[in-house]
Amino acid sequence: METAHDLKRKAPWNDGAYYVTNKNKATIDCKQRKVAAHAFLYCGTTALLFGSIPMRYAIMMQLRFDGKLGFPGGLIEEDEVTVVGMNRELSEEIGLAKRFYLDEENYSASWVSPTLVDHFYIKEYSEEDFKEIEAGVLLAKDWGGENNFIASAREEMIEGILARGILTKDRMTAIWMEAQQPV
Repeated sequence: METAHDLKRKAPWNDGAYYVTNKNKATIDCKQRKVAAHAFLYCGTTALLFGSIPMRYAIMMQLRFDGKLGFPGGLIEEDEVTVVGMNRELSEEIGLAKRFYLDEENYSASWVSPTLVDHFYIKEYSEEDFKEIEAGVLLAKDWGGENNFIASAREEMIEGILARGILTKDRMTAIWMEAQQPV
């Protein structure tokens, strides 16, 4: 049987933490670490950016306190089940209605560092539902008032894009290598 240790990997774009793609979160040692959960919410779309560029997908992200983008979610209370705490955070931060909540079937992977375990969930919505979720963001209890901190947003976005086949690993690697070139 595979364990979290068997499935650990470091991505070329990650300097410290390791990534666990094990579906059994119970094997991840959370002692002495904070626990967080974040969600990659997306939909397929036929919309055009600037009226001419096909978008293909829309992905829900937030502007963090430091000007970087991150995924909605946050810290899980000690006595909370992970997915329950994440849905609470999504409700507070983006006003996610209960009918759009995520469940364990949406669990994708976890990032583990010496101080944090961040569980990552992915869910695809219809374009109509996604627009409804977007419209509710401005009405959220904590909209604009929280840090929305997530240290591994880049890695989680890449995992979500690869896991759902939005881009291939080869295409993502080519984009990554191109981005590393001086301008």
